[in-house]
Amino acid sequence: MTERSTMKRLEIAATLILDQLPKQLRDLAIELADLQYHCPRWHLVAGSIMRLSEEGRLASYSTDPGWSTDRLEREPTICAYKPCSKSFEPTRLGQIYCSNECGHLATIGVQNDLKPSSSFDPDNPTPDSLPGPNPSIEEILRQSAEISYEEITR
Repeated sequence: MTERSTMKRLEIAATLILDQLPKQLRDLAIELADLQYHCPRWHLVAGSIMRLSEEGRLASYSTDPGWSTDRLEREPTICAYKPCSKSFEPTRLGQIYCSNECGHLATIGVQNDLKPSSSFDPDNPTPDSLPGPNPSIEEILRQSAEISYEEITR
């Protein structure tokens, strides 16, 4: 095997590992490797492991609940946003929505087929029709994070 093909395989492997991280952390790592350090992504991954070892912190690592050994193989799953409910191939372990749009809609509780109305329907609420003040974005995101964590750790 040539050095070039080995480097390409290492880069693919590093990208696959980075894809398992939460989106914000994955994007930061890719940005650091690609734009700031101008190094292959596998250098960042391997260098981070070396740094942990040098600092004596490699033995006390952290894991994500979505990484449980019984869920390492990605299987087709059904989108958790009920109006969508389509089957999709997850790009990350623990992914429950087929797209950012479905995740966003599920977070704010809006359904595509609902039209805002002036009367409150408890079976089909929309944020504008809820009685009282609408919850803040921070509160909605906090609740969504709690629900997502519970779904992942089941």
